[in-house]
Amino acid sequence: MQLAGSVGRIAAPAAAAAIVVWAGLTPLFVIDFVTFLVAVATLVAVRFPSPPPTERQGRGVIGLLREARHGLDFVLERRALLILMLSFVVVNFAFAFQSVLLIPLLLETTTGQIAGWVVSLAASAVVLGSLVLGAWGGPKDRIAGVYVPIFAMGVGLSLIGLRPSVLLIVAGILLMNGTHPIAGGSSQAIWQSKVPPNLQGRVFAIRQVSAIIASPPAFLLAGWLADKVFEPLMSDGSSPLALLIDSGPGRGIGLMFVLLGLFVMAVATAARKNPRIRNLEEEVPDLEPLRTAA
Repeated sequence: MQLAGSVGRIAAPAAAAAIVVWAGLTPLFVIDFVTFLVAVATLVAVRFPSPPPTERQGRGVIGLLREARHGLDFVLERRALLILMLSFVVVNFAFAFQSVLLIPLLLETTTGQIAGWVVSLAASAVVLGSLVLGAWGGPKDRIAGVYVPIFAMGVGLSLIGLRPSVLLIVAGILLMNGTHPIAGGSSQAIWQSKVPPNLQGRVFAIRQVSAIIASPPAFLLAGWLADKVFEPLMSDGSSPLALLIDSGPGRGIGLMFVLLGLFVMAVATAARKNPRIRNLEEEVPDLEPLRTAA
């Protein structure tokens, strides 16, 4: 899943930069529209297996809300899974800032064409991490498989903002995106082994909603904080922090990346030390393997 989500992002940014220079924005919108048609046609053509349906909880919106509540109750009744989910909410909030501010940081550090190549390289790191996870199968200690990579992602995020250097930004991106599939894959393995098949749709929907909820506030705050607070703070070298990360255009965003990376590292450390997380595998045992008729 991690691999499938990142393959398309390898060539796209570099190709998009070249197309904009060559023919403007219009061809990009046409390409974007066509790719959506291909995606819809693929979904229409494929049959998806499903477990036997459970008893419906009513029709319409009321029934949908009741079934969603069942998924939420499953998580709330298992505190270790709740903490696991919330730790990803916090981490997603931090990385939503990165998704908004990476391009502005790159454009203050290098050219638009090189920025496109760097974004493509970022997707390549996700692909490489996904291939490694697929060949390796992931760590036996799945809790460590979640939180050690998240800590490494925080280190990478801080490296991106540490100095106005393309090489350092690339190093941070490679570390951050290369370890992301291991954290996501380990987390997915935990959830799929703990949640009964007939509840997975509802529980995973709750996970998805929690991840999405974390992003809009970060999207709203990112530009305002960069323009009104951090960029002015680091514009003239008067801040003591300039000795660490330099001053000038883009250095306020760099400081935000450093602080966000430290925040992610602190969250990963605190979560892994939580007794509920440490004992998650015992507190919420794996389901019995499904048996099929011979």
